[in-house]
Amino acid sequence: MSNTSFSKEQFSAIYPDGIDQHYWSHSRNRLIRRFLKKHRLHQSKILEIGCGRGVVLKHLLSHQVDCMGVELGDALPLPGCEGRILTNQDAFSLPASVRESIETVLMFDVLEHLESPGEFIDRIRVQFVNARHLVVTVPARQELWTNYDEYNGHFKRYSLADMKTLASGPVELKKASYFYHSLYILFRIFIRFSRTRSTRIQAPGGSGKLIHKLGSLILQADFHLFPGWFPGTSIIALLSLRN
Repeated sequence: MSNTSFSKEQFSAIYPDGIDQHYWSHSRNRLIRRFLKKHRLHQSKILEIGCGRGVVLKHLLSHQVDCMGVELGDALPLPGCEGRILTNQDAFSLPASVRESIETVLMFDVLEHLESPGEFIDRIRVQFVNARHLVVTVPARQELWTNYDEYNGHFKRYSLADMKTLASGPVELKKASYFYHSLYILFRIFIRFSRTRSTRIQAPGGSGKLIHKLGSLILQADFHLFPGWFPGTSIIALLSLRN
C-alpha cells in the first residue's frame, strides 16, 4: 500500500497551532464526541488511526475518553496529547497486545486518501480482532471538488451511497448522515464562480475566536435542524466489524 501520510508542509498548512479553535474543528470535535456518546462508544478502548496532530484526540481526552492515536506521518502532537500519539507509526505494526485491546477504531478524514478504502477497513477488522465498531468522517459530495482536494491527495468525496458500498459481509453500515449542511449550500454558491480555494487554514486569534465559536454553534445546531440525507460537506458514519 502506498504511503498516504502528510508532509510537514501539509501538516503546517492544515493543522497550525490553535486550529482546534477554528469553527470547523471546534464544531466537528463536539459533534464527534456526541456521536460516540449517543452510540455508547465513549467508554470503550479507542484508537484513532491517522490522528494527525491530535485535534480530535485532544478534545476527547479533555472529556475523559480513553483513547490513543497513531499517525503514519511526522506530526508534532498538539499540547495535551503528549504520550497519547505515536507518530511515524503504521497502525498495523502496533504490538499485538495493543491491537487486541482496542474496541473502537476512529478514522476522521482518512478514507478519502486511500485508493482502496474497503480493503483497508477489512484489514482493520482482521488485525484489530476485538474492535467491533469503526467511526469515520469523510469529505462529502463530489460536486464540491476543488484544488483543496487535490492538494491533500484525495481520491474522491463521498456520498451516502458510497458509504453503503464499503459495507459488505462482516462489515455492516449501522449509521451514516451528512453534516455541515449549511456549508454545503454556501460551497455550492462559491463553486459556481471558482473551484480554487486557499490550501492553508488560519487558526483564529483575538476576537476572531468569538466569531469562530459562533460559527461552531451554528454548525452544531445545523446538524440537528437538517435531516441526515440532506447534502452536507461531510459525512459521519458508524460501521460494525465482525470476525
